[in-house]
Parts: sequence; C-alpha cells; structure tokens
Amino acid sequence: MVLEKACASGDSAEGRIHKPEIEYEEDAVIVTVRVRPKGGFQECPANPPTCYLLELDEPLGSRVLLMGTTDGRHQPQAGHLGPMYCGSLDD
Repeated sequence: MVLEKACASGDSAEGRIHKPEIEYEEDAVIVTVRVRPKGGFQECPANPPTCYLLELDEPLGSRVLLMGTTDGRHQPQAGHLGPMYCGSLDD
C-alpha cells in the first residue's frame, strides 16, 4: 500500500506513483516510492492508501525490507493501515 503524505484533497495516488527506486544491499532491500503531487490548491483530509504491486528483481531471502524516506530508512509500518486487499496477483 502506498500512502501519500502530501495534501491531495482525499484522492488516492493512483496514476501518480513513480517507478520505485530499489537498492539491493547484502542485508536489506530499500524501496523508495514517490508520488507525483497534484497541481493547484489541495485540501488536506486523509488520503486513502493506494494498492501497488512491487516486483523485486532479486529474492528478498533473509534480507530486511526497508522504506527509503527523506529522513532515512525505516521498517514499513503496514500494520497501521489495517488489513487490506488489493486483489490477486493474477489481476
């Protein structure tokens, strides 16, 4: 799930997600996802999460998956979104 932090008038990030930057390190895979901001004035209600299927070029294996952010690397906090379903991998 991609959760846009910028104001987007409560719209999802669908159609505005850039190709993720993925760094493969010995003990971690760092994924940085950016969203193209909407133009013009935007109100700031909570934005809904957007489903995004991430495909890695290498198996994750025993490496930890980290989010790349402007203030460093962090473990994903998917649990705060609650259970969500984006459809099957065959969609």
